[in-house]
Amino acid sequence: MASEGVTDDVPVQTDRYGFIIDDDNHSQQPSQRQIALEHKRMEKWTYMLDNWERFHNSEKLKTRVRKGIPEPFRGLVWQKLLGSRVLYERNEVHTVNSVYSKILKDHDAEAEAVINRDLARTFPRHQLFVERERRDPPPAPAVVNDHTKTEEKEGEDTEESGQSALANNLRGFAVYKREIGYCQGMGFIDGILLMYMSEREAFWALRQMILTKMPGIFDPGFPRLQVRFKQWAKLLEHREPAVARVLKRHNIDPSFYTTQWFMTLFIYNAPFGVAIRVMDSFILEGVKIIFRMGLAYIQTVKRRVLKADFEGAMTALQKEPLTITMFNEAMKIKLSRKEYEVEEDRWASST
Repeated sequence: MASEGVTDDVPVQTDRYGFIIDDDNHSQQPSQRQIALEHKRMEKWTYMLDNWERFHNSEKLKTRVRKGIPEPFRGLVWQKLLGSRVLYERNEVHTVNSVYSKILKDHDAEAEAVINRDLARTFPRHQLFVERERRDPPPAPAVVNDHTKTEEKEGEDTEESGQSALANNLRGFAVYKREIGYCQGMGFIDGILLMYMSEREAFWALRQMILTKMPGIFDPGFPRLQVRFKQWAKLLEHREPAVARVLKRHNIDPSFYTTQWFMTLFIYNAPFGVAIRVMDSFILEGVKIIFRMGLAYIQTVKRRVLKADFEGAMTALQKEPLTITMFNEAMKIKLSRKEYEVEEDRWASST
């Protein structure tokens, strides 16, 4: 749902996710039926969260996550699925001194210089990350209960801009894990986390994303990313051999078009309503979701790729807009781990 506020007498409209809407690109208002369905879904999620031990490893949870986590619950559910909620409470709540505050006292000048250059590129149209004078206070959640409350911790400046929180998280991680440091792509992961949780919560969620959900992807030399390229090449040869032959003939390596898939989980170039659904499922199910999305993407552009020259094939592989229909088709694809886990043992043994 679009929200509207006024800053310096200039009205600013945002869509339901907080992205600024141009005057000629108004967001469609949800129907009464859609609102009623959303409230019914939130009732189901409230019950599931109240009985988390019963549901957290269930098929019911997977089914509901694939349908999309309700906006007011998304931040808490992500933290529970990532295991970051436990880290946050241990290191920020049930302690005398905040671990995050201690981390921020350290610095990595080289990493900070790169981070500062990248900040303006991260969700520049989201009101959380635009300049403060253009921002309006974010709207309150439609439903407020124990599962939708945001955290405000002592010492955390709730007036800080989203860019400041993003910078702090990225600088903090760069010194927290110096052997990894900072890499482009992390900003998009952290930016989307900050849309749904506080700065301190987002830091521990980012930690879990990089170390447990995407291990090796951002390490120097990108070792796990290289494995993903090989896995995708094998999967494509098995599932779409004609496409694989055409790409090989054009010398189009998987790294030419899948890097953003694996490093930013399609967040970089997908419509946000699709990207957030990919994020929901990835946090629960892992990289299998990215491979499924890749297969659905290839199925969509297959005819063009088979007839195209090098430039046409690259355009199809990089520029096709992702849609909810594509996401739903991806979730229907049956995929065995054996089909894409080639090279996995070799990577694990080298770490």
